[in-house]
This record gives sequence, structure tokens and C-alpha cells, in this order.
Amino acid sequence: MNPILTLFPVVIGLALSLAAAAGRADNEQSDGSQDSAYGLALYQYYQDRPLAAITEINVGKYRHTLAQQQAEAELLLGGLYFSYGLIDESAQIFNGLLSSESEPSLRNRVWYNLARVNYQRGLPNEAETLLRRIDDDLPWPHNNHRRYIETALLITSDRLDEAERSLDDIEHDSPLHRYADYNLSLRRLSLDDPAGIIGMQGIARKDSPQADMQSLSDQANLTLGIRAFSARSWDDALDHLSQVRLDGPVASEALLATGWVHQRAGQLSQALAYWKQLLRLQRGDNASREAAYAIAFSLEQSGLERRALRAYQKAAADLDAQRADFDAIAKRIDQGALIDALDPDNNASNVPSPGDPIQELDAGLRKALNDLLASSELEQQLRRLRDLREIERSLQQWQEQIPVLGLMQQARSQAFETRAPTLLQSTDLQQIDQLGAARDKLAAKLQTIEDNNDYLALANEDEQDALDQIDFSLGIIDSIGDRQHLQQQRQQLDLLRGLVSYRVAIDHPRRLWRVKHALNQLDQELESARHAAVALKTASAAQRQLLARLQQQIEAEQQSIDSSLSRTRELLQAQRQDITSLALRHLQTHDAHIANIRLHTQYALTRLYDKLATTEQSAQ
Repeated sequence: MNPILTLFPVVIGLALSLAAAAGRADNEQSDGSQDSAYGLALYQYYQDRPLAAITEINVGKYRHTLAQQQAEAELLLGGLYFSYGLIDESAQIFNGLLSSESEPSLRNRVWYNLARVNYQRGLPNEAETLLRRIDDDLPWPHNNHRRYIETALLITSDRLDEAERSLDDIEHDSPLHRYADYNLSLRRLSLDDPAGIIGMQGIARKDSPQADMQSLSDQANLTLGIRAFSARSWDDALDHLSQVRLDGPVASEALLATGWVHQRAGQLSQALAYWKQLLRLQRGDNASREAAYAIAFSLEQSGLERRALRAYQKAAADLDAQRADFDAIAKRIDQGALIDALDPDNNASNVPSPGDPIQELDAGLRKALNDLLASSELEQQLRRLRDLREIERSLQQWQEQIPVLGLMQQARSQAFETRAPTLLQSTDLQQIDQLGAARDKLAAKLQTIEDNNDYLALANEDEQDALDQIDFSLGIIDSIGDRQHLQQQRQQLDLLRGLVSYRVAIDHPRRLWRVKHALNQLDQELESARHAAVALKTASAAQRQLLARLQQQIEAEQQSIDSSLSRTRELLQAQRQDITSLALRHLQTHDAHIANIRLHTQYALTRLYDKLATTEQSAQ
């Protein structure tokens, strides 16, 4: 099972948790944040960081920052899951995008992706049905991939004429057209269809600056050459084999086959020349080992026993030396020389190493593992290793960020606890109750004033001062006694007191209403203050609980990250071991091939020794 798959839920879950914590720590977003998650995901995707793209999309879904690009983001996410082998998960996403309200262009792309899913699942009929639902061209380059899958399905079901028509719909300068054409021609060749030869010849003659297309032309020429060799058409075989590039991936096979063509045509010297040329390349591959045996075998078949004996002896010595080299290489690989070179980020910093580690391998490893280093199997294993390294770097970054979140959380908690007493004091329920008691006393006093019609109790300060001065003056007159000349002043003071009292009495209802109105307002304010105090106490308690939960979550995420990082490193070591084991199995396969040729060589030597001994005895 792909080790990356076991970490997907953990990594995505941690990313969502950290996004939630960060969102609560800073709940404000600018207006420019809409669709930022999709943009970041696309950036990561085109930077060949699929795991980061997956994380950005899932975090964007959680934080609702995908806006109008939700469907496009889901389509990208499904494609990324598909690339990681999460077939069921990608199918679920694609099916979820299908609805009666979907845009036709979106539905076409969804059907295309579902067709890929079913093609990968080995369900050709379902895949073909989905492809037929597409009613318009897809965006580049999906349209070429769609036609390629369609062509492959038709080839598999031997509907070769339909496959030919589907092939024509692929852009002719596209590599997919060349690959599909090769597969179609190869199938026709297997059915002895002359059209297969024509198609393969067309591929063989095509020039291209692209290395993979040049390799495909070499493969086509090799296929045609071997077919002509089987038909004993020596000239045609040599014509095709001579067009294979000497620096291409099938050059060894072409040189070996060319030698056999000359050998079968009775041209021993030419055959030996090509096989020796192959040996001079020192590629150390199976074809080179077979060439050494072919030289000795052809010399023997030509009656040149002495030369054949020396050739067999040299081949045996070379094979023994190769096996010794393989043993030494295997020991180095087992000790970590290969994986340390392929995984330079082991025990390194968060920054990935630049360059291609394969190019940094020493000559011994490259020669022994040449075909493995170019294989898709190793490429897939190395991609898993790189993905695990990417997960490790992400977890390390989160591990470094978590303490910062913890410090921010502590600062918020301390700031809250510092402000809370002041806030609670400003809305203390005890103080509000005291104010309420004072209000009740005021209300009782007002009721007494109203019941007794004590209008003077509501006189203002100036009026009260005036009345006090009048009463004081009258008191002085009364203390002097009954004197005729003071009667006039007394009358004036009584009149003035009457006027002031009259004004107060006349204004008493209005003043009484104003006091009652103010008392009602005071009741409302006290009630509001009481509600605010209760709400503040409730909010403070809730805030404390929230801060406590956030602190617990941060601590839990810290533990989860530490655990996930430990698990990731375990998987990294297992993946490193898998690559090492793959290389060792590759060496064992080559060693078994060497052992087989060595066995045939030893048998030939024994046979020649016996033959030469018999010849010498006969001569004596």
C-alpha cells in the first residue's frame, strides 16, 4: 500500500485544525481573501507540490475561501487524489460535481475524469460509456488524453478501425499521438496486419527534438528490425536496426540484434564487429553480457574452436568479475550508499535539496543500476519518498508554529484576565443593588411628597434660599417686637414669601412629573445595567472556557503533530528500505541472468575441452 495514503487523513486533519485555530486567533479577513485558496492550490500544483495543493484546497473548503471557484477546486482535488491512487475518493468527488445545474463544460470534464477512474479500475465498458457522454472538446491538454484513452480502449477490444479514427482526433504533433500510434501498430503487427508495418515505419521515420519521442522511434526501429530478422529479411532488418541511436535506451539491444543478423547471414566478421562495439560501450547490461557469449558461440559454430575457447574463457572471467562487482555494489547498497545519494534530505533541514539526485550517483552505482534508474517503478518509489519528505517538512513547520500559537493564546488569556476585573467592577451587581436601594428610598420620599402635597419639598435651590432669607428676616422683625415702623417691611416680606410659595405651588405638578419621569429612566438604566452585568459575567465565563479549550486544542495538536512526525519518519525509513530492497532485487535479477549465462559458458567450455581433447587424441 502507498504509505502516503495512510498519512492523508492525518495531514489534512492537522491542516484543518491549525486553520481553525489560526482563524479563531485572528478572525478578521480582508476582502481580497476570496478564492485565495484556489489560487494558492494552483500555484502549488504548477510548482509540482501536489500535497501542498491538496492541503490548500481542503483548508480553503474549511475556511470558505473558495467562493466562485468551488467546483474548479473540487475538480483539481479529484484529479490530485487520482494521481495518488485514491481512486474511490476521486470518484466520489467527481460524482459529487454532477448535477442538473452543472455547467456543460464542467460536466464534460467530470465525465472525462470519471472515465479515467474507470479505465484505471479496469472497467473499459464503463470508461467508454462515460467518454461517449462528452459532447464537446475539452480544454487542452485534456482533449488529447481523452482521445488517447478512447484509442487505448478500442485497441484493447480489437476495434482497430475505430481506433484509427480516434487516433486521428489526437493532435498529430502530440506525444500522445505517437504513443497511441505505436500501440495500435504493435497490436496490428501481432495480428500480422500489414497496416501495422506501415504504421510502425511511420513512427520509426519521424524526427523529434524530444528525447522520449526519439526513444519511441528507436523502439519502433528495433521492433521492425527484430520482425524482419524473424522473417529472415536480413537487409530490412539491418536497415531498421542501423537507425537506432547509439546513445538511446535500446542501443544495446539493437547492436546485439545487428550482430545476430550478420551471423545468420553468414557474415561472421561483421557480427563480431558489432558485438565488440557493444562490449566497448561498457554498459554492463544484459545485452552486453549476451554479446560476449554470442562472440564465443559464433566462433564455435564457425569451427574456430581455439578462438571460441579463448572467447568463452574471457566471457567467463568477465562474468565472474561482474558478479564480484555486483556483490560489492550490493554490499554498498545494503549499507545505504544508494538511498543516501537518492535521499539527500535525510536528517537535513526543512529546505529540499536542489537538483536531480540520480545525476549525483557515482559511476559504479549508475552502471550497475542503469536500467532501474530509468524505470517508472523507481520513479514512483522516489516520488513517494519526496512526498513523505514534503509531509515531514510541513509537519516540522507546523511543529515550529504551534509554540507561537501557544504564546499568542497565553498573551490573549493574560490580557483578558488583566482587563476582566476592571470590566466586572464597572458592572458590579452589588453596586447596582445598592443603587436600587437608594432609588427605592427616593421613590418612597417622592410618594410622601405627593401624598402630603408638599410642594415646597420640590423647590429648587434658589427658591429655597429665597424662602430661607425671607423667614430669617421675618424672624428678626419678630425678635424686635411690635413696632409700627416695621409693619410695612413685614407686610412686604409676607407678600414676597407668598409670591415665591405661589410660584413653587403652581409649578409643583410639572416638577413632580419630571421627578417621576427621571425615576422611571433610572429604573430603566438600572435594569439595563443589571442585564449587562449578568451578560458580562456569562460572556466572561464563556471566554474563559473558550480560551481554555483553545489551549487544550493547541496542546492536543502539538501532541498530534509530534506523533504524526514520528510516524512519518517511520514511513520514511520504510520507504528508504523499500527503495534499497528494490535495488537489491534488481541486482539479484541481473545476477541470476549472469549466473545463467555463466552456466551456459561453463557448459560450452566443458564441451570444447572435451572436443579438443578428443581431437588431439585422434590426431595422436
